[in-house]
Amino acid sequence: AIGNTNPASTYSNVTIKNNWITGLTNTHPIWFTASSGQAYDGFQILNNRIENNTVSVSSNLVTSIDMWRSGNHNISGNYIDGGKYNGIKSDGYQNSTITKNYISNCKVAGISVQAT
Repeated sequence: AIGNTNPASTYSNVTIKNNWITGLTNTHPIWFTASSGQAYDGFQILNNRIENNTVSVSSNLVTSIDMWRSGNHNISGNYIDGGKYNGIKSDGYQNSTITKNYISNCKVAGISVQAT
């Protein structure tokens, strides 16, 4: 999986591209979270394949691409099959683009956009 382990971290202008993420259990394939503020800015999440990931308990809320407290990012061209919660979640601030993604078999929503 790709993501941060410290919610106090901040990152900008990161590209995550052309990865194949499969066979995870109880793990967000691409996940960035923060404790406060707009911690992530200018991410490019492009052309990734995410599939065959599982949860051991149905109440686990595992989203395939999960961006918390983020803005100005582009999520495009990703293939997501079987998001165990949402396919893509953008919990963010401003000016983000989510386009041309293939998303199927999600538990709650293909794309969830929320305000922080």
